[in-house]
Parts: sequence; structure tokens; C-alpha cells
Amino acid sequence: MSEKKNRSRLIALSLLLIVALSAYLRLLGIIWGLESGYDHYLNFQPDEYVSIRGMLPTNLLSGKLQAPHAYFEGTFNYYLWALPEMLYELCGGARAGVGRNMPAGHFKFVLLSGKKLRRPAVILLGTAAICVFAVNVHNTSDYLLHFRSNPHYDARWSPEIYSLSHYVNEQGPAFRSIISVDWGLYNQIYALGPKNLRKHMRDYRPIFRELGKKTQQEQSTTLNYVFPEGKSLVLTFAASKETFPETRRNFLASMAAFPKLKSRLLKKFQYGNEEIYEVYEIVRPSDCAL
Repeated sequence: MSEKKNRSRLIALSLLLIVALSAYLRLLGIIWGLESGYDHYLNFQPDEYVSIRGMLPTNLLSGKLQAPHAYFEGTFNYYLWALPEMLYELCGGARAGVGRNMPAGHFKFVLLSGKKLRRPAVILLGTAAICVFAVNVHNTSDYLLHFRSNPHYDARWSPEIYSLSHYVNEQGPAFRSIISVDWGLYNQIYALGPKNLRKHMRDYRPIFRELGKKTQQEQSTTLNYVFPEGKSLVLTFAASKETFPETRRNFLASMAAFPKLKSRLLKKFQYGNEEIYEVYEIVRPSDCAL
């Protein structure tokens, strides 16, 4: 009984230390990236730009609560970050604006806007940060409970990613490029891949998502760019498991429309009797223009 009690205490202490370290690191880097400018690729982690772009169209004072640029994580965070912006406006400040390719120094968060607003803004932002922290703790608890009670995984976060990564790392050196067709594949495969293979990995989800809207000639030009001469390894989710269904649909349609690209299904990956991933080999012959 005492051994079980000691084990429970050790687990509780470990979780407390993890939470304390997480809070310390978040506070330590709270102003990281302010001098780098804002765009999807100007920051190491582009989600900051996405969040700020989602927050700015909202205006709590005028009752504009819609967030037209909301990302898939929802709008709760946007409303929290809109509170300091509302305080800034109440004190006579102008609304900030952010656009693509904005250089460093052109956009400053409200905490850097003026000395008079710094203290109330810090209080309000601190409150918002505590709320976000509480939500994260709740989400983490649900995530941990998921392992105990529910054997089903969302396809994007399936443990089968390790089997796929092992296959890619083993077979990848024989291919000119390793192409991720849908969202949720590239980041995981890249993180689990060796350094010498990462330079051949490509995230072409945006290209395949829009490919069906292009003319035949535009598709030809795009596919010439995507598939170099030789063999390419293509990764996608299985049918009904896609994040963006049009990416897989457009990929398969392009293979049918351009038979000069020789394609074949190499392997399917399953988890819990569900097909999760598909791996294709695409061969573009030498001196072959589509």
C-alpha cells in the first residue's frame, strides 16, 4: 500500500515539475520573435502569424466577434488576445494592422505600445495567459485519459506514423524526393527522419489542394516542378482519413491525366484494422516534359 502511495506521489511530483518547467519556458520566451517580422515563413513557427491574423479582424468594442481567418484550433485564443487590443483602443490607441511580408519593427504587440498602457496590459494579458494555461491543462488531462479509455486515434496523430517513418527512412535514399500530399504528414516525417534525408522531403499540400482548379497546361507546369526526373516517393492518407480530401483526389486525378508519370501503390499502413497511410512511387522518365 505504501509503495503504491509513494508511486502516486512521485507521479504527482513529476507532473508538477513538468508544469513548472513549461510555465517557466513560456514566460522566458514570451517576447521571442517580435523583431523577426510577421509572415507565414518569417518565423520559425508560423502559427504566431496565423493567430495574430485571426485576432485582428475581431473588435470587441463594436461587437465584431467573427474571426474569418480562424484556424482549425478554434477562436477561444483569439478572443483572449483581443482583450489587450480592446484596452489599447479604450485608451485612445489606433488599431494595429498586420500584412504579409511585414518586416521587423513594423508590428509591435500592445505591451510595447506605450509606457502608460504597459501595467494594465500586462495584468490583462497575464490573466489571458492564465486562462490559456488552464485550458491547456484541461486538454492535456483529456489527452492522457484518451490512452486509458479509447483505443481509437485520429488518423493525423496515429501511432502508425512510426511505422511509416521507419519505412520512409529505410527506402527514402533510393528516391529523388519524398513528397507529402496532405497536411499532417510532412512535419512528423521530417521530425522523425535523419538529417541526410530531410533535404529531400517536400510539403506540397498547398499545391495539390489547388491543383484541381488549374487548367491542363497549368497542371502540366506544376507537375513538372513537383516531380523531378527519376523516382519520387509520395505519402498521403488513405481514403476517408484525409485532412483535406481534395489533396488526395487531385493527386490521383493528375496521375490518371498524365500517364507519362508512372505511378504505383507501394504500401498501405494500417492501425486497428483501419487503413491510415498510402505510399506511392512516381517515376518520371528522363527528358520527359509533361
